[in-house]
Amino acid sequence: MAIDVGASAIATSIAASQATSPISTQPSGSSFLIYLIYSGATFTSIVDNKGNTYSQVGAEFDVGANSQGRLYLKENGVGGSGHTATLTQSSSDYLLLALIEITGGKLSGLVDQQAGQNDTSSPFTSPPITPTEAQELLLGFMGDASTNVSNHTHGNSFTSVVAANDGTFWVASVSKRLVSSIAAYNTSVTISGNGTANHNMIVSLKQASGGLLGASCL
Repeated sequence: MAIDVGASAIATSIAASQATSPISTQPSGSSFLIYLIYSGATFTSIVDNKGNTYSQVGAEFDVGANSQGRLYLKENGVGGSGHTATLTQSSSDYLLLALIEITGGKLSGLVDQQAGQNDTSSPFTSPPITPTEAQELLLGFMGDASTNVSNHTHGNSFTSVVAANDGTFWVASVSKRLVSSIAAYNTSVTISGNGTANHNMIVSLKQASGGLLGASCL
């Protein structure tokens, strides 16, 4: 099985705690990423309703507008129907989280490369990364603490996985690109509207042995 994104969900709220909408993930053999942003409060916990324990990937990052972000991973997790993730912070404020299922990836040592940066002008970009293996899945994570953003468009051959625009504070998206050669890659997102406080991250994920990428991969 080629590595790819399976089911996904994203949620935004002004609350102390928020869950994603339920999705159906594979009962076993998948890994799960949770991308989250919180604002004006202290991070408390991230959990899912399948009993998975998540580990933080890299360091916490600054999104701007008094907001912080994190990325969490559970390799070889338990899935199933009605799968949700819940972010809890110390008090009611803006928050966002996305639950992303990864299928066909390595069940140990999944994450290869990661880089992120703040950008203040459109198109917003991530730093470049170079995967160490030819066949990998690249994920782009964009978080924008701004209002009045009507849409965003992905460049550099990335396609949208899931996105949110709550109309008051958060615009965020997850995008993907399957690659079949070792080269430098980065994300690019063009935003229509008032997008100024922006963090862009790119992560490369390793495919399980024996997987085949599609012919359209570059």
